[in-house]
Amino acid sequence: MACVMPVRPFQWATCLSSNTASDFFHRITCIWAENETNTERENEVTELKNKIIELQDTNHKLQDKLSAVSEFHKEQKKAKSHIIPADIIGYDTSIFRRSITINVGIKHGVKDNNVVVAKNALVGVISVAGARTSQVRLITDPASRIPGRILRTRDQVIIEGNASPYCRLKYVPRWTTLKKSDKVVTSDTGSFYIASLPIATVIENETKGGALFQSVKALPLVNITKIENVLVIKE
Repeated sequence: MACVMPVRPFQWATCLSSNTASDFFHRITCIWAENETNTERENEVTELKNKIIELQDTNHKLQDKLSAVSEFHKEQKKAKSHIIPADIIGYDTSIFRRSITINVGIKHGVKDNNVVVAKNALVGVISVAGARTSQVRLITDPASRIPGRILRTRDQVIIEGNASPYCRLKYVPRWTTLKKSDKVVTSDTGSFYIASLPIATVIENETKGGALFQSVKALPLVNITKIENVLVIKE
């Protein structure tokens, strides 16, 4: 009995040490598992937040499209036009071109030279209609020539692009008195454009020397960098 007694404290210490280590590792395991669970929950919350943002963005785009269609019908009551909503999916703003790519094409009823509008103003025309996508030549493209009319003075003009954010008005007589913010609209004279469709506003003009026509700078009503969708007008 005397021989056994000295061993007991050592056994007790060993047992206590073993239990303490076991508890420690158990706690570490629990903390690790809890952290893993928290990480998973945080990832789920982040994913749900992203989904909400995505849905909000989709909802905004749909509302924007519906509003655009509604406004166009309201402004163009007499026009018998079929409207095809489209999203902008690409831009070409090189030195020689100003165009956008939209996600509708021949399969949706789009054809070359269909008029493209946004916010009830002219954006451009379909230059190349593909099967499911189309190229839109913007009114700021150097190849763009649009018959127009200055709304207040009634002067016939040609609206030209020059690969900048602005357009030029050609053939404005030197004797015409222009004002800043004079509206320029489409003309139905010898063109396929809807008559009286807003295009741009005059921001600057001057007459050089003995020139017969003024040099006029106009700002398009649609800032293409700030819109996400357009309407293709199919006659």
